[in-house]
Amino acid sequence: NIDDNFTRLEDESFISTDFDNSYTGLSNKNFQSLLSIINNIHSINNIEEIITIINDDLKPLLKAENVTLFLTNTGTNELWTNIKVEEKLKTIKLKSEEGLTGYAAKHNEILTINNVNADNRFLPEKEIVKDYIVEDILCYPITNQKNNVIGVIQLINSKDEEFNRLNKNILSIIAPHIVSSIRHFEKIKKLTWEEKSVALKILSNFLIQDITTPILTIKHYSDYIKNKDIPIEIKQVLEMLIEQTNWVFDLLQTTKNYSTGNLTIHTKVVNLTDSLDKILGLLAEFVESRNVSLFKKYDFNADVKMDRNAFTQACYQIVKNSCDTMSSGGNIYILTKKAAENNFINIEISDSGSGINDEVKNKIFDPFFNYDKKQTGGLGLSIAKEIITEHGGNISVSGKAEEGFTLLISLPVAEQI
Repeated sequence: NIDDNFTRLEDESFISTDFDNSYTGLSNKNFQSLLSIINNIHSINNIEEIITIINDDLKPLLKAENVTLFLTNTGTNELWTNIKVEEKLKTIKLKSEEGLTGYAAKHNEILTINNVNADNRFLPEKEIVKDYIVEDILCYPITNQKNNVIGVIQLINSKDEEFNRLNKNILSIIAPHIVSSIRHFEKIKKLTWEEKSVALKILSNFLIQDITTPILTIKHYSDYIKNKDIPIEIKQVLEMLIEQTNWVFDLLQTTKNYSTGNLTIHTKVVNLTDSLDKILGLLAEFVESRNVSLFKKYDFNADVKMDRNAFTQACYQIVKNSCDTMSSGGNIYILTKKAAENNFINIEISDSGSGINDEVKNKIFDPFFNYDKKQTGGLGLSIAKEIITEHGGNISVSGKAEEGFTLLISLPVAEQI
């Protein structure tokens, strides 16, 4: 049990749950509610649930019309949070220097602004997550043990005359527990990743060592029989069998190389639409077996440098992901078109599924991440991304949740690589 490797509060010397109720200014009932919130923060399983607890449960204690916990993403220099829209989570992003909330994060400064609309730093269209008429605001930065800001708690519209010292006292009690819980998640995530990576390497070695042999045996005898004097129909079946065994072998080798960090490609100049036709031909039978139909439309063509075997694996992982999320069948659409950026060509791969929300979009390429799927390893799109990156391209999610799932692949044309 991973939890056995951690002590939750005892190892955080700066945290104390032994505080005087008079410090908070809360009634005994509300004080017990505060303790309950702290307990909930330490008993949940992911960061998104912390945001939900802070956003939903702190409002009555702080006498605020709305409370929002923004967390920092140092990689993108943004603050982000989740809000519920029609029972679905929607991710809101804010540049770390934008608005009063961003200012509080950037300067690690508690801001209490009573006449907020007179402050030219205030950007309601960006930092207020719902359609509130804001009169006053309190932005409280959350810092870790190194005094780095990891988030901001934003309060708007005090139900008292204004936000005061007691509000800040309550936030000062809550903040270290948020920090502690996030650190706990990060430790678990790191250990989980390491454990899964080790397991993947063991599994990949098993596949290569124990499954490659019968696959190569099938290929060898198919090649042998194909060269005999046999009917053309049988030769065609054998050629298809050889092509499929090559494809399976490449899939095993790609998975092993990915697991060991040794994924490399060997490109040559090819025509994109010709290559896509060959790749889709390989995938057609698999897709049909999943009750899914493939459609293609080539609006632009170019020569690209491609490792066709590796790119086939990337396309397979993307198509398989769509099939996994359309359990009752559906359609997959492949479209090529000229990219807005010069000297690139775009490949759009879309499906007719239910789409994904913003929360999932942010994690879709993370290794071992699953959504709306069962019994899958969560590696497919991560492998696809690495293959496409090795080609000098990039891959991203586009489209709205209600419009199905669309992946946009951009590849540089051959002359510019």
